[in-house]
Amino acid sequence: MYQKLILLLVSLSALATANNFLNTCQDVGVLADGRTLTAKCDHADQPPRPRSIKQFKSVLDLSRCLKWDGKELVREPNGNFFASMVSCNLVESATLACNYYNFQNSLLGTRFDLNSLVYNKEGVLGCMDYLGVPIDYIR
Repeated sequence: MYQKLILLLVSLSALATANNFLNTCQDVGVLADGRTLTAKCDHADQPPRPRSIKQFKSVLDLSRCLKWDGKELVREPNGNFFASMVSCNLVESATLACNYYNFQNSLLGTRFDLNSLVYNKEGVLGCMDYLGVPIDYIR
């Protein structure tokens, strides 16, 4: 009984902390290096002006949050995923598509949903305990 309750609470907490950066970010892209995510994200001011929204452009090194485990991209702090990849780009709205060579030297592809990993904190992209770098104030 308690195990089911604990599983339910863990599941609900995961939903509550869902990252979903696409809800508040736009112009999402990956730089030519294939591992750096960039976007313009909203930052809502705190009172007394709660309706004033600022926007920042920031960059996030995805190697700080992803690892290649030999089969797929997985969440891991400082995973350095890109060392195993040939190239990566963004497809759809926030899916990272990467190419790699397997042990038979065949070029294969893998994908990872960045919206499940990346968050927007005060207008700056982040993942896990790592916060990206703001590079421009938009408004």
